[in-house]
Amino acid sequence: AAKAARGRPACGLVRVSASGGGDAATIAEGLAKLEPYGGRGVILLESGRYDETVTVRGGRVVLRGPGATVAAPYGRPAVSVHGAEGFVLDGVALSARGANPFEIRASRGATLKRCAIEAEAGRGLYSDGSAEVTVADCSTAVAP
Repeated sequence: AAKAARGRPACGLVRVSASGGGDAATIAEGLAKLEPYGGRGVILLESGRYDETVTVRGGRVVLRGPGATVAAPYGRPAVSVHGAEGFVLDGVALSARGANPFEIRASRGATLKRCAIEAEAGRGLYSDGSAEVTVADCSTAVAP
C-alpha cells in the first residue's frame, strides 16, 4: 500500500454500520475519520438505511455500499459534494424529496455506478458544470 508522509497510510478505510459494529454509526462520522488522511479514503456502508445528508468537502472519497440507502431529510440532497478531487458512489441508493438527490459543485469529477436514484419528477443529479460526472449502470425512479 502507498504510504504518506510520517508513515501513515495514504488513505483511510472506514466501515459504517447504522446498527452498530462498525467504525462509525453514521456516514458523517465516517467522513470525519478520513480527516487525518486529508479526506482521502473508502467508506464501506453496511446494508441498511442512513437518514442523513452526506456532505463531502474536499478530498477524494469512495462511498461503497450495496444494499445501503441514503435518505435525506426533506429539502436536502442525499449526497452533496463540494471541492472534491474526485468522488465515487458505488452501489448506494439515494432518496430525496424537495431537493436533488445528488449535487456536485466546484469539484474535479464524480462517478456514480450501480446506484438507484429516487426523486420527485423534475429532480435528479445536479452539477454546476465544474466537474465531469460519469453515470454507469444506475437506475432512476420517480418518488411516489
